[in-house]
Amino acid sequence: MFLLWHTHSSALSQISHAPHVPNTTTFAGVSDIGRTRSRNEDSFALRPVGRIAVVADGMGGHPSGDVASLIAATRTADTLEARLGSGLKSQGGLVEIRATMSQCVMSAHHAIRDACARGEDLEGMGTTLTAMAFDLDGKAYVLGHVGDSRAYRLRADVLDQLTPDGTWVQASVDANELTPEQAKRHPFGHILTQCVGLADPPTHTFMTEPWQSETSTCFALTDSSACLKPKTSREFFVSSWAGRQIPKSSKLRPRCW
Repeated sequence: MFLLWHTHSSALSQISHAPHVPNTTTFAGVSDIGRTRSRNEDSFALRPVGRIAVVADGMGGHPSGDVASLIAATRTADTLEARLGSGLKSQGGLVEIRATMSQCVMSAHHAIRDACARGEDLEGMGTTLTAMAFDLDGKAYVLGHVGDSRAYRLRADVLDQLTPDGTWVQASVDANELTPEQAKRHPFGHILTQCVGLADPPTHTFMTEPWQSETSTCFALTDSSACLKPKTSREFFVSSWAGRQIPKSSKLRPRCW
């Protein structure tokens, strides 16, 4: 999981033990094998200078999901950093920003396909992918998304899910064939409709939005639609962000600027 805290100085001033400091932004990431798998198939890549974060979750039940997620996260972050330099420049317009993200997602897809071509044991591997690049000065961000990894935003005590789930059950909910409650318990909840790395190129989702950098905000990218529940995730964000501290049990490693 990746977390970004953008803390406005006015919010810090409301914390009695916090010194007066200017606006700050913190990156942190963590990956854990979980309780059921023998192999960690999650990967993340952070480029704090470029204000870039990527999370990928290899497809369970398929070969080398860990390899696919590592390729996707690393290639997407490296390509975004190479093309955006020290940060997203929104003066190029939203069309150009979306095109850049699209090219980076497809670069990751082709990198996985190339790896499959070099090793027969890798054929069939795939991964989800969620990537964000931030322009704090221009007050905008761009999001690229494939699969059921999720992006969240916590602002003004409201937690919003920014990405749709690219899953069979979500498609069924959208088609009014399943209720949201049925979808939560459905045995096909793990089946993706989109992923990075299989033979068919993914259809990816984009979001380019302004955001209020004058308001303290927390963004989170998670490796699975089941990773966070709104109540518990909100409580975690609030407790760690409000005091600008990361819970000791989380193993998160922060980077500030």
